[in-house]
Amino acid sequence: MDDGIESKPSTPTESAPPNTSLNSPMPQILMLVVMFLATISIIVAGYFHGKMHLLTVLKNAFGNA
Repeated sequence: MDDGIESKPSTPTESAPPNTSLNSPMPQILMLVVMFLATISIIVAGYFHGKMHLLTVLKNAFGNA
């Protein structure tokens, strides 16, 4: 070209990424388990704090049919 810019092909060449190994999902799995345990512990602590019984809560939730 006259303006000094080189023309490039319209289709790019494909190249593999240099590092194709996957990272370990272990930290995410552990944090998911910790989140579930924390949620369950908060629910159980609420039951103890409110002096509630599971059967009473279920009866109130579903009503007396």
